[in-house]
Amino acid sequence: LPIFASQNEKLVEKMQLFEHARTLVYCSDHEAIDTAAQAWVAAKPNRVLFSWSKEGRPASLTINNIETLPDGFTRFQIHVPGADNHILEMPFSDSASLENALHCIAVLQLLGTPVEKTAQRLRRLEPVEMRLQLKDAVRNSTLINDAYNNDLASLLIALQFAARQVRKR
Repeated sequence: LPIFASQNEKLVEKMQLFEHARTLVYCSDHEAIDTAAQAWVAAKPNRVLFSWSKEGRPASLTINNIETLPDGFTRFQIHVPGADNHILEMPFSDSASLENALHCIAVLQLLGTPVEKTAQRLRRLEPVEMRLQLKDAVRNSTLINDAYNNDLASLLIALQFAARQVRKR
């Protein structure tokens, strides 16, 4: 596996993946990614950017009022400029699942999928195998299986998830 000397080196490498793409969907909350995306579209005028933000940055799609519900669902509001606000819910509360869902919602919006259809399907999402799975373990303990990914960002998400489980007990 490649090891990058810095986050910037990793970003430069990742942007090469999109060299021949026509459209880039991304989160504008990450300033370095937003800067790279702006440079990417400036390099070729026929390219299209579609961004989302949950921190109030300029974006094609904004996400507000994120809340975790008692049943473990996450509820949030999406807004597309020039359109109505919509409330959506998904059956996860961890930040990785939310970010993945928001990327998917952005792609669906870009493709013209009605928000009502997206909302229906979002509520039916199921967990990915080996991603933040809770399993009963020995001596009345709980094991969190997060073998799906092994980068530092995923480790942080898994530790935050573990801390929430402790608070629930």
